Amino acid sequence: MNYIIQIKAFYDRLEINPLNSSEIALWFALMSINNKTAWSDKFTVAASVLCQKSGMKDTSKSSNFFKARNALAQAGLIAWKSRKGNQAAEYSITKLYSDLSTYSVGNSVDSSVGSSVDNRVDSSVALNKHKLNKTKTSKPASKKLAEDFEKLWKLYPLKKGKKPAFNAYKRAIKSGVTNKQIQDGIVALCKHVKDKNYLPYGSTWFNQARWEDDYPEDSPEPPVLKKPVYSDGEQCSIDIMQAFSTHDHDAQQATQALQVKYPDITLEDVERQVYPERFQKEDVF
Repeated sequence: MNYIIQIKAFYDRLEINPLNSSEIALWFALMSINNKTAWSDKFTVAASVLCQKSGMKDTSKSSNFFKARNALAQAGLIAWKSRKGNQAAEYSITKLYSDLSTYSVGNSVDSSVGSSVDNRVDSSVALNKHKLNKTKTSKPASKKLAEDFEKLWKLYPLKKGKKPAFNAYKRAIKSGVTNKQIQDGIVALCKHVKDKNYLPYGSTWFNQARWEDDYPEDSPEPPVLKKPVYSDGEQCSIDIMQAFSTHDHDAQQATQALQVKYPDITLEDVERQVYPERFQKEDVF
């Protein structure tokens, strides 16, 4: 028996042949018991159990239970017969739908639900597979990127500002620059710039894409270093000193604060201003 179709047919029948609440409750109690017996044609159950399940307390001959049971039998919804002694009565429930309608509706429901579940499962599997593949490919790529940068960072002579340098490196690689280009740029810098006073910080070198610098083949003279260009150099110097003082003489924090107004300013620019003795061979602004 199809539980859902049977209940639907029962409610359809109630529209024409109404029952009271006790009769409806008893019918559902019998359906529940029959379901547990795997829809046996006949089954036995004690009156006390049915009363408990249907919310009726009294099992005396004049109680609502017996009235409800007789009403269901007269309505053709159930059949029952008593047994000898104190044995529980035997029941059978009338099927309220035809097998043809069950087949049609059941197949429709099963097909619809099955298709929906299959589609969801397939979509879920595909999505999880995509996420798994993405994770598998992205993690090694990220790890390799960091490893390649470490190799280049070891080559660079003035290791200052590693984190911003790494960020600049990632942007460069994403834009199509190769590790070989960057490596050749570092080698060329080390070959032509012997004095460390002429070396830019690592963060500056990577941020300014200095691997693109050209060096004369026959001259070891240091190249002209790139400097930030501001519309008002004097005001920039004042802002640097104020930021340096405001942030307890912490050049790194001062740089971060200044980048709001001067996006291209670097830690090296700030330190050249606040520690001029370290950079005596070059003017800053």
